[in-house]
Amino acid sequence: MKVILEFNRVLAHHYPQKELSVEVRDNGVLGDLFQSVSRLEEPRLPESLWNYDEDRFRGPVLLTSGGRVIRDKNEKLFNGQRIVLRRCIVGG
Repeated sequence: MKVILEFNRVLAHHYPQKELSVEVRDNGVLGDLFQSVSRLEEPRLPESLWNYDEDRFRGPVLLTSGGRVIRDKNEKLFNGQRIVLRRCIVGG
């Protein structure tokens, strides 16, 4: 199945495309998505954004889908699901 990662503007300097389609096994969970991202050959996420040793994002990246935050690696995903990635920024 395919899951679409959508990058917000703050992440644009890390990844030039607005979205990335990732193939995940059928009935996959968030942890499977993370493993699939680490195995991508092209286009790969830059190491400034993705930790390839730990299969996770670097820094505070918030994942939302359907108006809610998802963070549990056992969260079930569905085909065509859009996950919006936001980098948390502190400041004022």
